[in-house]
Amino acid sequence: MENQIIVFERNQADAIAEDYFKAMCGFNRPGDRFKSMLLSGLSIRDQIRDSLQIKVIMSAYNRESIKGANIAINDLVFSCQAFDQIDKEKVTRVYAYLLTIGQLSFDSDSVLDLFYADAWGTAYVDAGRDLLRGWLQDLNTSNSGEFLSDSFGPGFYGMGMDQLAKFFQLLDAEQIGIKLNGSTMMLPLKSCAGFFLAASGEGQLPGSDCKSCLSEAKGCNFCRNYNKKGRTL
Repeated sequence: MENQIIVFERNQADAIAEDYFKAMCGFNRPGDRFKSMLLSGLSIRDQIRDSLQIKVIMSAYNRESIKGANIAINDLVFSCQAFDQIDKEKVTRVYAYLLTIGQLSFDSDSVLDLFYADAWGTAYVDAGRDLLRGWLQDLNTSNSGEFLSDSFGPGFYGMGMDQLAKFFQLLDAEQIGIKLNGSTMMLPLKSCAGFFLAASGEGQLPGSDCKSCLSEAKGCNFCRNYNKKGRTL
């Protein structure tokens, strides 16, 4: 499985993205004021939804690519503190991916509307990543009853943003329309990169709680798990 392209339909992501959007904006709280603000946010989604295209390019590798706190593939070495917590003997596959929702088409003079549009973009990226994890989970469960880790990628779990360029050396990003601007920015902006790990037991993989992260605290405000569920110590 090398440079496989996966496309998810928007309606597969809508409900998941709405949960992320409400959590990011604080609209999951009770009260008529928050319901009214959510309706405004949903109206912005209606305007950008047709421009969303959730595309993934992914390759799979064997467990021998995990070496200590690193993943080494084709002379490319990816470092992440969380990898050192993994029982390498239980890992069966390593999946590297790039994901994008494409270039959002939206223009407004309203700062609030632009904020909502940006938040929806982030929410659909997170939803796309959840869909990819579910797709891989189904694939591995049907094969051998294995479990999938959360995503490890640049900016989280102690993996530096300077490693983003290596994903572009590993995967043919142009097939799904992603380009690297400089060394740490992807275009379209609403794109992400990372790894999923398959293992023979769920307990063999680092959790998504703060104790398992081992990253720097300055990344907490950008963490999808932190913002969706609250800090879990």
